[in-house]
Amino acid sequence: MNVVRKTSIGVYQRIFTFLLQVYRSKYLLCQKRFQTGRAFSDTSRKNDPSYLLRYRLIWFTDVLHTYLSDYVLVPSTAQMRTRLVEAEDIDAMAAVHEQYIMQLQSRCLLARNLGPIHYAIISVLDLCILFCDSRTQQKENVRKPKRESLYATRHRSTNSRLRRRRTTEVSDSSGGEDDTEQEYDADTEIGPVFEGPYEERISKMRQEFDRLCAFISAGLRGVSRAGGEQCWEMLAERLEWQASQAGP
Repeated sequence: MNVVRKTSIGVYQRIFTFLLQVYRSKYLLCQKRFQTGRAFSDTSRKNDPSYLLRYRLIWFTDVLHTYLSDYVLVPSTAQMRTRLVEAEDIDAMAAVHEQYIMQLQSRCLLARNLGPIHYAIISVLDLCILFCDSRTQQKENVRKPKRESLYATRHRSTNSRLRRRRTTEVSDSSGGEDDTEQEYDADTEIGPVFEGPYEERISKMRQEFDRLCAFISAGLRGVSRAGGEQCWEMLAERLEWQASQAGP
C-alpha cells in the first residue's frame, strides 16, 4: 500500500488489456479452421490472396508479443526488483516503483505522446479480427450461398456501428485541441470499414496493413532518434524486416 500508488493500478490494467488484445488476435488467426480449411491447403495457398495477409498478421502479433514480454516486461521487472532490494527505506522503494511504472508506460507505447503509434497498433489488431470474420463469412457463403450467414449479419451490423462511430469522431474533432488531451482508452478503438467482394476486402486490408506498419515503423524511429528508448528502434527494425520479406 505504501509502495504501489493508486495511479499505478491504471497503468497495470492498460498493459494487461494490451496483452489480451495481442493474445486474442493471435488466437483467432491460428485457429484450426485456417490451418485445415481447403482454402489453406498446400495446393491453393499460393493462389489465395488471404494466405499472405494472414501470415503477415501472425508475424505482427508475434513480433509485438515478443517485444512486450521479452524486451519490456521481463527485463524492466527484473531491474525493478533488484533496485527494490537495494532501497534503504519505504520512500526509496516507492520512488523505484514509480520510476518503473513510468518506464513501463513509455516502453509499452501507452504514454500520451505515443498515442498515435499505439492507436495504429490497435488498428492492426482490429484488422486481425476483421480478417478472421471475413474469412469465416467467405467459408460459410461457399457452403450455403443462398443463406445469409450469422457472420455476414454481424459483419454488416459492425460496419454500421463503425460508420456511426467515425461520424461522431469527425464531428467531435472540431472541438479544439482540448479533445486530444482526453485519457486514451484502448478498449474503445475500432478498425477501418471494409466492404465489397471477398477478394476486394482482402486487398484493401493488405493495403491498410502496409500503411499502418509503415506509419508505426516511421513513428518509432522518430521518437527513438529524439531521445527515446532504444527498444523502439529494435521494434521498428523487426517490422521493417517483415515488410521487406513479404514480397509483392
